[in-house]
Amino acid sequence: MLASCGRSAPSAPPPEPSAAAPPPSAAPLPPDRTLPDELAQGESRVAGLWLPSGFRVDRVFEAQTHVRGPASPEQTANYLRRRLEAGRVDVGPNRTIFSAARPRGQGGPELRVEVNAIGGSTEIVIVELRPAPVDPNLTEEERWRRAGMKPTGGLLDPQTAF
Repeated sequence: MLASCGRSAPSAPPPEPSAAAPPPSAAPLPPDRTLPDELAQGESRVAGLWLPSGFRVDRVFEAQTHVRGPASPEQTANYLRRRLEAGRVDVGPNRTIFSAARPRGQGGPELRVEVNAIGGSTEIVIVELRPAPVDPNLTEEERWRRAGMKPTGGLLDPQTAF
């Protein structure tokens, strides 16, 4: 007769958590959001630039890093285009060059990034363009001389040029 006094019947107690239900932290991750021909971001960075998934560092020099991966040059260039702010992009049949580039939203050194077709793989060459160190003890005239130039812009010795 609980219904006659305006009260509802007590609800059943909540079920005990079952051992079969995974904890919330073990829930599956959402699916990858890349398009079918789009490269996913990998776990490695070079000069502040995230490399595409599947690409590995091949060789490292003082200011130059060579990276190789299985994707096509077009896929790789498109991946980099979204992640670089470049002053200029030159596209050729076997190579794309990003000049005066920096990773989007980051400072750091200016980069030159090349995407090259190498056999059945793609190579990314990342060059950090570091300005030459300036000796504060040199006069302007001495700096010109060390560069092989006159302060007017002419060559000191045209016979030894290039």
